[in-house]
Amino acid sequence: MFVSFPRKIYWTDRGNPAKIESANLDGSSRKVLVENNIIWPNGIAIDYPNSRIYWVDTKKQTIETVDMQGSDRHVVRQFNSMLFMCAS
Repeated sequence: MFVSFPRKIYWTDRGNPAKIESANLDGSSRKVLVENNIIWPNGIAIDYPNSRIYWVDTKKQTIETVDMQGSDRHVVRQFNSMLFMCAS
């Protein structure tokens, strides 16, 4: 299966407020994809075949995902504090 995507960059911002954003490689069309209920996002990964973005929120101790437009958000995994600290 071949999936074509526009040339984009995706990143996490742990500022205040924390968020996940995207933009074209030339910096145009900057868009906030996630800005609610996010504390310390990092570990971003792109699943191109399924058009999804995954990230770790270390303060919430979650792995979460959204589609590439910032919709259909859900928690993939919620860790308890001891397990999450050992895996880090």
